[in-house]
Order: sequence, then C-alpha cells, then structure tokens
Amino acid sequence: MRQTINSLSRRAGRKRLCYMNILSSFETMNLGRTTATLYTDSICLADGDTQYRIISGDVDGGCNVLGLDMPGTSCDKFTNGGVNKGAFDGEEFQPWSILVQPDTACIVYADEHCDVGGDLVYLKDNIPTCKGYSAGIGFGISNIKSFACTASSNLKGSGIPGFE
Repeated sequence: MRQTINSLSRRAGRKRLCYMNILSSFETMNLGRTTATLYTDSICLADGDTQYRIISGDVDGGCNVLGLDMPGTSCDKFTNGGVNKGAFDGEEFQPWSILVQPDTACIVYADEHCDVGGDLVYLKDNIPTCKGYSAGIGFGISNIKSFACTASSNLKGSGIPGFE
C-alpha cells in the first residue's frame, strides 16, 4: 500500500486540475476505469437540494481540484437531488461526501493541492462505499477541496483489509 499511496501522492502533486466536479471516471494505473461521486451532503444522498457533478475522462489519477479546469474530461452538473441536469456554470461547489464504486479507491483532501487532510476511501465488501468528510483546519472545518483516485485493484498486497 505504501508504494501505491506514495505513487498516487507523487502524481497528485502535479496538480491535475478539475472543473467543478463530483463523479470522476478516468483511466488509472491498471488502465481500468474508476468512478467516484462527490455530494454536497454528508451521506451521499441525491435528494432534495443535494448537488453533484459527473466528470468522465481519461486522466491518470493525479490531483483533481474542485472549481478548476481538468483537461480531457466531459462534465455535467446535477442539482435538486439529480432532477435537473446542466452544464457547469462556475458556481461554487462544496462536497462533504464521496461515494466510490467497484474498483475505485480515492484519497480526498481539505486543500487545493492534494496535500492536507488526506483520507483514503475504497470499496468495502464489494459494495459502493460512501464516506462523509470533514477536516479540522485551524479553527474551522473544511469540506473536500481536491482528490486523487486509482483502481482499487492497485491496492492488492497493501495490507488494507480486503486487498491482501
């Protein structure tokens, strides 16, 4: 795991930028596709006023920064719990949870550089896994500001339960 996470962190440092995103689907180290969905609530529920973003593309698992452009992707915006779909319009987006799908592992961060408050989220029991996120920064609490994903199959042999 240390080698995979270190590799992911090194690539995250190159600042691959993301444009107002939530669901991220991209090529990874094992050339598989990964899928992660970020929500404006803390329980990954597309309901009521919840917003989420869908981004698809061929990115290598580098650092994705919310609110910035990420070349090589296509993006859609969903509001009102997914009832309304539209193009990105530059509005502020503050996700508080992430849902990872099969063969996906992501590290979410509280800063715009994939450096502070890293928290690994990965599939558990072969079921899509949701994790609420908040990080204490100074005297405040921060939501997800950036993230980096890889195929969870890259974690085999890492010592993480389920990847022995």
